[in-house]
Amino acid sequence: MRSPIPRVLPRWFLLIPAVVLMNTTAHAAKLLECVGPETTKYTPGILNDPRQLSFEGKGTMLLCLGLVPGGLTVKEVVSTGAGELGCAVNTPPGPSKLTLRWSNGDTGEAEGTTVVNSKPAGELVLVQRAKIVSGPLTGANIVRTLTSVQFDVTACNQEPGVTELNGIDNIVITGQ
Repeated sequence: MRSPIPRVLPRWFLLIPAVVLMNTTAHAAKLLECVGPETTKYTPGILNDPRQLSFEGKGTMLLCLGLVPGGLTVKEVVSTGAGELGCAVNTPPGPSKLTLRWSNGDTGEAEGTTVVNSKPAGELVLVQRAKIVSGPLTGANIVRTLTSVQFDVTACNQEPGVTELNGIDNIVITGQ
């Protein structure tokens, strides 16, 4: 008895180019992706109930991969913003700003919004969406995701709250 696998396998190979084309045309071109550690400080600290606070985070990008001419990469990111944040509540987006320090010594700015989401396993995820408004890659979009997996949920229950988060920063810059 002949196996049906040889007849089915070539049909699957015909679908692969279509799937690849759909994925590449449906999204903006990724120019650069970087990852590294970050520490973010909150003033005052984050409690369960949302309250107005400000934040400043500093990330050092250890690895960048991309298609930027001249091998340009992001070396450091400083994130600042203010808004209502709470541990137990997924908060609405608030205004924020990124300062990007590039490998060639240039500095750029990006403006956008930040949202904080608490997850059931105790991690806190901060997502910042912005547009680069000055410096290299002006006009490009940037999504920065900071994931803190060592988040002490009990610190949300009383003052001073969560005043500092350490985590992994991931930055994706897409086409202009």
